[in-house]
Amino acid sequence: MAGSSVVIAILAAISLVSIIFLARWMLGSVRRAADLASTIGAAHPDRRIPLRELPEEIVPLAISANQALDRLSSAYEIERRFTADAAHELRTPLAVLDLRLQKARAEQSPDWSAIARDMEQMRHLIEQLLALARADQGGDRRPHGPEARVGLARIVREAVADMLPAYEAASRTIDVAVAEGLVVEDAHRQLRQALRNLLDNAFHHGRGRVSVCLTSRDERTAILRVSDEGPAVSQDVGDVLFERFHKGVQNSPGSGLGLAIVRRILRNLGGDARIATGPTFAIELIVPLAVTEADAVRG
Repeated sequence: MAGSSVVIAILAAISLVSIIFLARWMLGSVRRAADLASTIGAAHPDRRIPLRELPEEIVPLAISANQALDRLSSAYEIERRFTADAAHELRTPLAVLDLRLQKARAEQSPDWSAIARDMEQMRHLIEQLLALARADQGGDRRPHGPEARVGLARIVREAVADMLPAYEAASRTIDVAVAEGLVVEDAHRQLRQALRNLLDNAFHHGRGRVSVCLTSRDERTAILRVSDEGPAVSQDVGDVLFERFHKGVQNSPGSGLGLAIVRRILRNLGGDARIATGPTFAIELIVPLAVTEADAVRG
């Protein structure tokens, strides 16, 4: 009986020591992860909680925390880039406006038309910067569902109607050819903005008649093509046009952001924007279609 008690006491002591050791090991790995997590910030936004040494029960929590950190890091990078872009691009128009105001003060004869042009340029630039920031963040996406579906032909007609007064004032023409029954989901506002940007680009930088053509590539994809009578460019050269702040002609109007916004919008939607091959300048939007069309609103 005494021998059994001794054995039980020894086993209890071993168990207690094992539990203490295991607890310290588990808490040690958690403590090391916590120490590393405390260093994550603006100076080290890429650091993440290591999973290898963590207890199995805590790993899902650490994975979720790392995913949240990824989202925060992405948002931080978007904010940093927006701030840098805004500071860089607003510097010149603000300097020009300041010089005009100094001259007006000295000569007592303000050039109001020039000042108005400068203000309009800054307004447009700020609007484009904000649009690009929204696109970088994924845009204003709403819940999926039948009420979010809309005919792509309707979006085309709305965007053309938005730009038609400017074209008519310049005695230019927009030809529209659309296939009916192509439906998109959760993308009405974004695609309308993207197409307006293309039509605005064709208006300011293109030549002659502008054509908008909507066709289906297959059951899941539509092709929206905007072309004008300007000279064609190669795919390699054309890709540069989608870079932020790139302008084909440096002294041309605009901010150099319109096509960058278009590509970002389409990629957010799972599609893309590209230079199309052909005898004249054209841009194609590859637009993902809604999976189901039965209860969609026709364009």
